[in-house]
Amino acid sequence: MSLDKLLHKVKHIYLTGNLSEQVLAAQILSGFQDTKHLIIENLESHNPDLVLTSLECLALANEAPIEPILNCYQYWDDSEIKLASLMAIENNRHSLLAVPILLEAVCDENDYWDGGWNDGDDISLIAARILDNHKHELDHEQSQRLLHRLQSDPEPDLKGKLIALLSRHSPTLLNENNVLKSTADSRIFLRNTQDKIVLYKATQHPDISCQKVAFQRLSEMDCREYLQVFLNGLSHSDSSIRKSSVHQLAKWNYLVDLKHLNFELLLSGMQLYSLTGLLSNKDKLHVIDQLQDKPNVAYSTTTLLLLICSLESQHKQLQLARFIPHFYQVFSQLEESEQLDCLSSLLTETCEQLSVAFIRQQIQRVTCSNAIKRLLIEHLSKNPKASHQSYLKKLTLRTSDTIVTDSSEKSRTTTSTAPTNEMISAVINDANPQPALITSTLDALKQAHSPATSAAISTATSSSGSVKKRSKRSAKIEDLENQVIALELCSNKAWLRSLCSEDKTSHLTKVAFHALILALCRHNISFSDAQTSRFSQLALELLLDEKSENIDDILGWLGDDWIQLNHLSLTSSPNLSLSIGLIKYIDDEQQLLELVKHSYIGIQHAALYRLTQVATDSSNKLIGLILNDPLLHSQLAKFDANFVYKQLNANFENQPSLTLQAYLVFLETTNSKELWGQNAL
Repeated sequence: MSLDKLLHKVKHIYLTGNLSEQVLAAQILSGFQDTKHLIIENLESHNPDLVLTSLECLALANEAPIEPILNCYQYWDDSEIKLASLMAIENNRHSLLAVPILLEAVCDENDYWDGGWNDGDDISLIAARILDNHKHELDHEQSQRLLHRLQSDPEPDLKGKLIALLSRHSPTLLNENNVLKSTADSRIFLRNTQDKIVLYKATQHPDISCQKVAFQRLSEMDCREYLQVFLNGLSHSDSSIRKSSVHQLAKWNYLVDLKHLNFELLLSGMQLYSLTGLLSNKDKLHVIDQLQDKPNVAYSTTTLLLLICSLESQHKQLQLARFIPHFYQVFSQLEESEQLDCLSSLLTETCEQLSVAFIRQQIQRVTCSNAIKRLLIEHLSKNPKASHQSYLKKLTLRTSDTIVTDSSEKSRTTTSTAPTNEMISAVINDANPQPALITSTLDALKQAHSPATSAAISTATSSSGSVKKRSKRSAKIEDLENQVIALELCSNKAWLRSLCSEDKTSHLTKVAFHALILALCRHNISFSDAQTSRFSQLALELLLDEKSENIDDILGWLGDDWIQLNHLSLTSSPNLSLSIGLIKYIDDEQQLLELVKHSYIGIQHAALYRLTQVATDSSNKLIGLILNDPLLHSQLAKFDANFVYKQLNANFENQPSLTLQAYLVFLETTNSKELWGQNAL
């Protein structure tokens, strides 16, 4: 078997080759069960580089015997080897046997100065980390050694690990010896102790930061016996403790009567929707009524909506009917994060259909983010109502502003409050010009000083003073046009085909044209159905643009005939992404072999991949090219494994180092973990 022969040669080089070859061979052999013993035996080598490599390999083998690693740690008085030994111990399943050596590494003074840095500090810290992470039991004598080290003024990081270790194993030692000198020490102690009584007492600690840790740890330990602690936490002066108390009580599905809650305090610094798990349906309705009267509470709109969504179905729709007019009125004034939260909840937790007028007002605002636009336009695309589909068509085709209004929507609109009616009227009124598309910073600055950028509500009462105020609005460059998002979400093939005509494509921006092509691809509308001379020219310009994306998809959709027709323009482009995309349409083996030598690695890889598809008798030549260039070694994964083994075997005589490098990369890029674990020998 070719793999057997290959590994036999690797073993031979491991035993007889130069140091660099032995290091490479060790990395290969460590992956096979039948050759791993060679790596372990090499820990007895007197060559520090080989010992280091062996330890690094064993750090990945958690089932390896740990005794040789421990012996290596004790034998070598070299900081690098000691550190590598500790890394191998850390990942080893038998690390319990290493506890005495780890304690020695933590407690002894390790002096390995290199300039201004002592590697001994790293040795102590890593050893303490291993003891901390593995949570092995320590007896009283071992804990006493750790305490003595803690009392000898260790480095701050090591001090923290020592406190953490003693907090778990011997908390009484810490308390009896009064070694917790600072609040920071106390926090470390509380984060690690398992003593629930200590944590309970710490909820009354004079320092709030320690109280926070105590509440957090009791919550993590799910201490239901301390229910009263969390009930008291609801009225704590610190908002984070109130939050953790609410979270824990909700986790236990513990309903709290609203009369026991300090509502005004809970309103401070807290998103009230987290209370939904604590309140009955009746109490939720009471909170909703109170929030309606407190519009200035932070995140009150989000809270209102999420509380409404958590109501029983018979109350939910009635509360939504009250909420939506308020939502339309205040939405533009909310922070973007709250807008996103509200829309996401409204569109996923309810069946509410947003008004087209509201959607139109929002997506035409200069300050409307792409994320908000996408949510709103996606809502349009999923809504079969005539009004929604009419406006989606308008966005997709960029036609007139006429909106078809369903009677149901008209009914909803007339029930809205007066300010909401004014907002919708202002939006529908075509006397208000639509903000011009911003394509540059200069345009954005001009637009920021234009009255057209103001929100529709402000427009209804515009004056010279309000114009002056609006001129201070910060400029923003529009990242995505509404038409682009609409095209991404459009599934109407007739609309898409109509955009392919000469007159329509002439008015598309480059970004919109790109979105149109991708939409045509997505809905299997062939290039022949869309082809016009103008369309073809725009497609060429799009591909030649170095900023273009999805080049592979676009080329595939345009087809071989179009590519051949525009071959000269395409191949003369400096666009590297386009050059890579065109390689899959090359059938000439000699041309592909030349491209393998290209200075750009992406073109090399694409050419090699194409050669594996079209080459007839070029495999040997290809392997030769790959083996001679370390940058291409990862491409060996594209060939059959047995063929690669055969070629590596043949190459060992002349280029052992390069062949070892190639073999190692091949193993790493062909699911090596699985391959090595199968023990192919």
